[in-house]
Amino acid sequence: LTSGDLPISVEHLVEPLPPPIEGTVRGVVSINVNLPPTASPKAKVLVWYTREDGEVVADTRELEVEKCLGSSASLTWSESQAQPGQQTTLTLSSDPNSVCSLGVVDRSSELLATDPDPITLEKLFNFADDFDINPWRNSQVNTHKYCHDKYLQKLTPGVSSDQGGIGFPGPSWHQSYYSDYVDALSMFDNSGLYIFTDLTVETRPCEKEERHHYFETAGLPGFAFGGASGSAGNGGGGLGGPPPSPQASFAPTTTNPSASRPPNVESSVFSNKEDSEEVADSPRTNFPETWLWDIVVLPSSGVNSQDLTLPDTITQWVGKAVCVHPEKGVALSERESITTFTPFFVDLTLPPTVKRGEILPVKMSIFNYLDRPIP
Repeated sequence: LTSGDLPISVEHLVEPLPPPIEGTVRGVVSINVNLPPTASPKAKVLVWYTREDGEVVADTRELEVEKCLGSSASLTWSESQAQPGQQTTLTLSSDPNSVCSLGVVDRSSELLATDPDPITLEKLFNFADDFDINPWRNSQVNTHKYCHDKYLQKLTPGVSSDQGGIGFPGPSWHQSYYSDYVDALSMFDNSGLYIFTDLTVETRPCEKEERHHYFETAGLPGFAFGGASGSAGNGGGGLGGPPPSPQASFAPTTTNPSASRPPNVESSVFSNKEDSEEVADSPRTNFPETWLWDIVVLPSSGVNSQDLTLPDTITQWVGKAVCVHPEKGVALSERESITTFTPFFVDLTLPPTVKRGEILPVKMSIFNYLDRPIP
């Protein structure tokens, strides 16, 4: 503990800080936090303490962490260049007992792909961002109910919004509550934690906004007034609930079931069905050159070596591995390539179609990469 002033802005406080109690020291405490690899790319640190009166004081911060994985994988070829049909060795290394997906494709097939490398470290973490904790989803903080209960406690001690509202005379009465402050429950909620406690975790001040709503029934043929609570002139209106919506208060009086069905429903359904059948019957033509596509389970040594025969295609083969470990998570290897090449070969080119009796041009190309000319 370092004695000194607290790094708190006075504008963020509801009330000024009281002087420290005699015999105590007010200051700053430094805490060392060791972040595991699973904390990447974000980490939320939550700190709280309980006062003597049972109130919980908490704060949270989100830390940006360097993007890294808890496991690693490597893919290596025994040589960088070899002749077609030659033997080569592909070695895959990662944590023992990892399950790896291995793929090796022709480099030319990537020219047709919109994304040659769909699994990268950046894209993997972008996918993980979709599962980040959202404070607006499944939140424990319900400011309207909390402030509503506080207001009811002032009017009638011991009464909550769950026991029913208090009626107000006059037109439809709706009160909206809000708060520009946060408390301990907000900090736990922002950290993605549900808490069950009898301590005081909600202390934020509330603001109230009153609104009056009037509903008229004149000039609406074919509709009947619903008579919901909070309507004009009935002297009702719940304190916490919103005013009845027009869809709930005014209902169509017609009993014809076909009137509620939109036009051309059946025709649109059948047209969509025909369109889907046409798409299903269309032929598939995208078959890229794939050499290896396999699932490999690594042994206890964490190394798997395969003796392979290179295809006859003169091209560059690109391989990549994605491994998963039950404890350390996902691992990505770098893209490693091997080139199949021969110093002397012949390429024969024929036209795709010919007519009977047509003189057929045949193009023969000889490629010589030897250090001596052809005799």
